[in-house]
Amino acid sequence: NGWHMAGIRWSQTGNYGVWNNPVLPESFGAQVYDLEDPWSAVADGNQINQTDPTKNTCCFGPSPPCGSDPDVSPCPDKFNCSLPSPETGRYGSECVSWNTSTWLSSLRPLAPLVRNNSPSGIPANNYMGPIHPRIKRPVGKRLALAAAAAMRRQAEEDTANRTHFALLSRLAETGPTISGCRYDTRSLLIQFNQSLLGSEGLLIGGFDSDKSNWQPDPSWPEGGIHTHDSLGLMLCLTSANVTGNATTCACQGWNYLMIDKPQGDPGTFWYCEVGPGYKPPLDQLRKEHHRRQQEQRKQQLRLRRNGRRRSYRPSVGWVPSMGWVPDVNPFRDQWTPANLKTTGNGMISVDLGAVRSLGGPSAEVHSVRLAWPLFDAPYQLGDTCCPQSTVQSGRAACVPGSCPLYSDVSELPANPFFAVINRNGKCTCRAPQKCGM
Repeated sequence: NGWHMAGIRWSQTGNYGVWNNPVLPESFGAQVYDLEDPWSAVADGNQINQTDPTKNTCCFGPSPPCGSDPDVSPCPDKFNCSLPSPETGRYGSECVSWNTSTWLSSLRPLAPLVRNNSPSGIPANNYMGPIHPRIKRPVGKRLALAAAAAMRRQAEEDTANRTHFALLSRLAETGPTISGCRYDTRSLLIQFNQSLLGSEGLLIGGFDSDKSNWQPDPSWPEGGIHTHDSLGLMLCLTSANVTGNATTCACQGWNYLMIDKPQGDPGTFWYCEVGPGYKPPLDQLRKEHHRRQQEQRKQQLRLRRNGRRRSYRPSVGWVPSMGWVPDVNPFRDQWTPANLKTTGNGMISVDLGAVRSLGGPSAEVHSVRLAWPLFDAPYQLGDTCCPQSTVQSGRAACVPGSCPLYSDVSELPANPFFAVINRNGKCTCRAPQKCGM
């Protein structure tokens, strides 16, 4: 699920944070976390017309009453954003204006497919799940570039092939890969492996780090869904204004137990699953695992009997019915997104303005992560480069390539990382990954 995706992506590299390493020699791969379903907030965009499966009925928004049952409460035309109205052929008045000028150049040719929500030729038939990218061509291109880099490494030992691979030597082997950082109370600089970048530099993407834009829009039905985490570059801070300390900042994977209370609903005990801090005994973990299995079976039975119903959660809006829902992780608010700018030589400077705004002038940064979602369980809203409410409410598409950092020619997304900043202001990554150069 979303809040464990960071660990999954890290494990796919043998926990080195990049392919072609001692555990996975002569390997290559491609990051695709920035290719999420553009219209996932509204599922498949339109309901299929039951009398004519080749056509779609009126679009619907992500929140009841509009769209909970298109036959009973059809969505007004103003909410038709993933597809135009079948009657008028127009998009809704509440939709964000379509603009491709900010797209990455390598992904801009895909804009018509996203606009039409029709990559297979059948409108709204493909964008129905966040796990596997529905836009396939960039995946193939990135894998081809990675394979060519692997071939180049082998050819470097063969004098006859060096000229043949000379052009490829100018391209990045993979996306930006952290190699170190320097922090003091005034600045944070992050260094990326220049050897892996080749002759390429860094490119700042179109990620929206303004957290006020993540707030639900009150003009949308039920306000929409509020995302608190993201795949952007996130900083963890300590100050008198937030709950947590340097130890909680160092946690790179959380989990929870349901705990009984004498009165009222059950409570939640959050613990650091990957990183420092208390770990529950094995018998408690087994009990929690069994409880979740039982609840999942009950949920599946409810869905089969009653259809896909949705319930309202004050913290996130309308969501699929899931039975008991854990309380919010209290350490979520230690993290804040930040703006980036390139400084040359494979380095970026991180704007600490958001840290000062949240924690005050005495706030200290203890950890930094990128493409490493931690929170927004259990609805998996944090595994996104489009946390802004216009996207989460279905008024705009999540534009492919909206993450914060890429190589500037091949436009390969940065490899995910989680780094703790030590007392000397240097980054350290969990072994075997190294980022303390």
